[in-house]
Amino acid sequence: MIAEMYKRRVTMSYTLLGLVAIVILGYAYIEPPKTTADWGEFAVFLIPVVMLVTIAVLNRRHYNKIVSVDIPKSTSSIFDLDHLVMKKDAAFFPRLLCFEKDGNYVGSLEPINIPWYVYPFGFFYSSLVVHIPLTYAFIDNQENTLFTFK
Repeated sequence: MIAEMYKRRVTMSYTLLGLVAIVILGYAYIEPPKTTADWGEFAVFLIPVVMLVTIAVLNRRHYNKIVSVDIPKSTSSIFDLDHLVMKKDAAFFPRLLCFEKDGNYVGSLEPINIPWYVYPFGFFYSSLVVHIPLTYAFIDNQENTLFTFK
């Protein structure tokens, strides 16, 4: 599941990189830089490209480290645990991966039955989704829903 998260991050980075490249190339086609000063101003558009490439490369490196690591599943129930480590997953909607102190995977806390009108918020401004009433479910490592709340 951690490897899948890094894989999604790499995919999102490449997707955003493609969108930014299309916008930059479209702008360059409509308003081509003519002078040296114009080229200098146009070079500012390369900052997001460099940032997205860096994010993609770092996440790809993390993915290559993690892909062969087997994360053991917890044998105890979440109700028996007194300590839980949570890791935010890379997704449009908030999703938390839950682990024991020693690294065993317990389950995930994720939204279910998301209404259609919430998807634009999740796509453009995912932190705003926290303020929209959604139903969340805790799904254990055997894919069973243990409890839900709103």
